[in-house]
Amino acid sequence: MALGFGTAIGTTASHLLPHWSALSNPYPSLSLGAYSWAVMLAEIVVGLTLEFVGLEEERRQRAASALRSA
Repeated sequence: MALGFGTAIGTTASHLLPHWSALSNPYPSLSLGAYSWAVMLAEIVVGLTLEFVGLEEERRQRAASALRSA
């Protein structure tokens, strides 16, 4: 979960926010093609997907554990 969330936040911060440090590379100020944008946005979507799948799995395991202990 942390990896997915960190990836989404890091990619968003480094590529979509205005220039803020040596670690940023803002796409809006560069002349990049659609492929670069698609890859960057896919990385954010995959990170968020991993986060939500991890949260759902954790919720499912807690519910199963509560049923076993009851």
